[in-house]
Amino acid sequence: GDMRSVIYSAVAMYGTRSEFSLLLDLHNATVDPHVRIDITDALTTTKDPDHIALLLLRLTKKDLVKPQDIMRWFLGFMKNATAREDAWLWMVQNWDYIMATFAGDKIYEAFPRYSASHLNSRKSYEAYRAFFDSKITDVALRRVIEIGRRELDFRSKKIEADAPDVATALHTTTIP
Repeated sequence: GDMRSVIYSAVAMYGTRSEFSLLLDLHNATVDPHVRIDITDALTTTKDPDHIALLLLRLTKKDLVKPQDIMRWFLGFMKNATAREDAWLWMVQNWDYIMATFAGDKIYEAFPRYSASHLNSRKSYEAYRAFFDSKITDVALRRVIEIGRRELDFRSKKIEADAPDVATALHTTTIP
């Protein structure tokens, strides 16, 4: 179990395109849910923009990704700094699909929650507001959007304010 996920992640992050394809094929072919989860988590760690785009396109194809698994994929991509912006754009562009698939389900409100918890810049705060402010009238989303706005606003301001001190510390600190 533990080594399996490490190996899969190494292949997803550092393997050749051929090895990545083999991993994706294994994901599609396996019936073992534990292996499938490990591979899903590994695939979302890729740094390759082509792989990220390919995997995101699969999320709305029910024959490739079960709707109940979409959040795992989305969250994995939001945790991945290389894939985060693409995952955000996927969510925005596929919001109608998300509403149709998850309205009335806890997964529906998880999209604004997890988006806010993994975004961190003023630019992303403005994008979050631009997208979700019009959805605040949706009773199922109101609370998580308000919390997400506050958390993202605070975090992005804090990062911006602390950035000069962090940069100075990194340049002046030596590790023995």
